Amino acid sequence: MEQPDERLQIGENSTTPIRPKLRRVEFALTREELREFLHQQLHQVDQGRGRRRPSSFIVLGGLLLLIKIVPLTIESLHDPRKGWASIAEWDVIFLGIGVSILCFPLYFRWLASKTLANSLARDERAGALMKQVVTIGPEGLENTSEQGRGVRNWEFIERIAIHNGLGLFYYQPNIAFIVPVRAFSTDKEAAEFFETARQYHRRARPEQYIAKPQASVRQPLG
Repeated sequence: MEQPDERLQIGENSTTPIRPKLRRVEFALTREELREFLHQQLHQVDQGRGRRRPSSFIVLGGLLLLIKIVPLTIESLHDPRKGWASIAEWDVIFLGIGVSILCFPLYFRWLASKTLANSLARDERAGALMKQVVTIGPEGLENTSEQGRGVRNWEFIERIAIHNGLGLFYYQPNIAFIVPVRAFSTDKEAAEFFETARQYHRRARPEQYIAKPQASVRQPLG
C-alpha cells in the first residue's frame, strides 16, 4: 500500500516537498472516545432532521401555562370563589398540554441517552474497541484488526475532520473511521499524519477543497 519514493507537500502554503514520516498508527479506542463520537453522530442526525431545540419546547410550554395561570390567579385574588376554585375542565386540559410540552425535553433527553447506550453496546459487540492499525497511502485508508483488513479508497472518503481529540474520516455523512489524536507520540506526529491524509484526499477529491464563493451583498444606490 505504501510507496517509499512518493513525496508530498505538508501544509497549505508549503512549497518544499518533504517525505511524511508517519503513515501508520496503532491504537485501541476507549469507551469514552467511542461514546464521544456516537454523541456527536446523534447530534448531527438531529440537526439533519431539523429537530427543535429543547429551549423551544420550554418557551412554548411556559407561555401556554402563563396564559392560563396568570388570569386564574388574578381572578382568585379578586374573588376566592372564582379562578382556581372554579377552574373549568377546558382550563385543566389547557394546563395539561402546557405541562406536557414542558416535559418534552426530558423525554428527548431520555430517548437520546437510551439510543446512545444501545449504539455503544452494539459497537462494542462489533469489536469497535479492539486493537487496530490504521495505515494511509496513495490508494486510501487501510484498517486492520483481529476481525480482518479493510481498505477505503480516498475517492469514497467524504471529508476529514478533527473534533474533541478524534480524527474522523467520514465515508458517509455521519459514519467515520476514528483515529484518536492521543495515539501519536507528539502533536507534530499527529499533525503530519492528518495533513498527509488530507493531501492524499485532496488529490482524489479536489472539489472538496474548493472554497465556495460567498454571495455578494448589494450596496444600496445612494
